[in-house]
Amino acid sequence: MNSFWGFDEMNSRSQHPKSCGAGNEDLEEILSFVTTGNAVPVLHEVRHALTNLLERGDEAVIDLGAIPFAPGDERQLTEVLGEGEASAVLSALGESRVYETGVPGVWRVDHFDRNGDYMSRLIEITFIPAILKTQHEDAQAGLDRLVEALEEHGRNRQT
Repeated sequence: MNSFWGFDEMNSRSQHPKSCGAGNEDLEEILSFVTTGNAVPVLHEVRHALTNLLERGDEAVIDLGAIPFAPGDERQLTEVLGEGEASAVLSALGESRVYETGVPGVWRVDHFDRNGDYMSRLIEITFIPAILKTQHEDAQAGLDRLVEALEEHGRNRQT
């Protein structure tokens, strides 16, 4: 498994976590408390965006990759937002994981490349994340296939 923070990808003996007398799990547990202080401002931004979604219908995306964010910030964000009821995993040019947080209307969307490394980490404030919405062209292609299948079915019943 490739860690976002790269701890299990370190290869020089002087940098490897085990050379410090701690296992990877121990080091990651310790680092999960290290913060930049950016989790709380992000949570306030989420609150304002959710208010705008409810009052004006404005959707918002917060790119966590564009913000200095340490493991402790991620931990705080996860603890406050919690887990929701809906999730999806998509496979297209890598894996995308979409899950609702415990705050309805607030979604986490994580994109990975084919090697399992993070490409982007987003918070979407929306009723349904963009990646899950059917595109107009796809719906049209689906309608065309359905019409064709129904016509074929009708021809088969007549013979």
